Amino acid sequence: MKEIWIRVLEEEEQNGVMDKVLSFDDALFGSIPVILYCSTNNTKRRLPFAYALSDAAVEVLKGQYGTDNVKLVTRHSTDERRKD
Repeated sequence: MKEIWIRVLEEEEQNGVMDKVLSFDDALFGSIPVILYCSTNNTKRRLPFAYALSDAAVEVLKGQYGTDNVKLVTRHSTDERRKD
């Protein structure tokens, strides 16, 4: 399962990120969930499915927020690990 993580410094910045995502071209939307991580208080916020993006959106986000603040993370389910 993939997730797009976006790091912000303050919780107040989250609304700005959400507004920016909603302004993206339809081609950047997809099925990858977006997680906002606030590094100041170490909290995370999973955005609703309406904010799900595609792989192509990762590069756009990196251009907006920096490569250190945007990560495409792939997590493996426990079922996938057992197939070894």
